Amino acid sequence: LLLASIPEMLLSKLHIREFVKVDEEDMSRVIRRWRCRDRVLWVSSVSYITFCLMFVTSFLANVNPKDVRDWEISATIEICTDLILVPSFMTFLFLAVTGISARCWKDVVEESAEHIGCGDSMEQQFSIVPRPPQRPRRSRSLSQMKSTETLPALLRKMESEAKSGIFGKVPSCGA
Repeated sequence: LLLASIPEMLLSKLHIREFVKVDEEDMSRVIRRWRCRDRVLWVSSVSYITFCLMFVTSFLANVNPKDVRDWEISATIEICTDLILVPSFMTFLFLAVTGISARCWKDVVEESAEHIGCGDSMEQQFSIVPRPPQRPRRSRSLSQMKSTETLPALLRKMESEAKSGIFGKVPSCGA
């Protein structure tokens, strides 16, 4: 494990960038140095990945087929755990902690909302339960439409209904 972290550490050192204050003349030199380091990073990364692939391939070529199958199952489980299960669990955990915190410390949330300019409508804007529109939406099924209505006429009618606010208004924060 320690040996495997050495290439990662060396490659990460190549990708460090800092803000620098230089004049116009030195800017091209700094950018040229950054691009050179980027090329070295890409070549080193591709070489390391190729070496790892060759190593794993030679390992799989020299072991029992049952061991290969066991290794494939183990690798699949590890990849699924790292890429799907752990991020999903962490997302759920952070959402739960944030939701519980927002409910327990409502005064802090409201004060923060006032500070950023959302005002009193904070609970309406961030409520989980959807609000019904101000006026009910009038929709007709295709069978109820008159056969004489054309598509352009229907589009004009929908535009006028949208402009008149028939679908309800969406609250805005700070505006």
